[in-house]
Amino acid sequence: MADLTEFRDILMEKTGFANIAFTRPSGKPHVSPMWFNMSDEDFKNGIITVNTATGRVKANHLVVGAAVALSLLDPENGYRYLGIDGEVIEAAVGDVAEKHIDLLAKKYLNKDSYPYRKESESRIKISIKINSIHPSMG
Repeated sequence: MADLTEFRDILMEKTGFANIAFTRPSGKPHVSPMWFNMSDEDFKNGIITVNTATGRVKANHLVVGAAVALSLLDPENGYRYLGIDGEVIEAAVGDVAEKHIDLLAKKYLNKDSYPYRKESESRIKISIKINSIHPSMG
């Protein structure tokens, strides 16, 4: 796999979105922009994390073992991006997922707590193992 180090800023410092793609059982593709993050340990292990809620299309398809593709644009240079092929390796619910959405709210909204919680929703933290990357330095 190519080196992630050149893209550490996109993966860990900037607040761009990850466009995540997967194939539905019907064979039709689905793409969604999502918040994402990586801890230092995730960076070392090649794991990117996203968060969604139960009942959403993403939640129904981003299950352990699912193949995914992600595209991350540098928010300061749209010609610099990182394409990722990966596989869902974990889908955590409960406190882990709730704390994760709060981390993402801090990153993307500068809020300590995710302000759009719904009582009817349960959050899911999805961990994706990066299998290969397709970089463009723009």
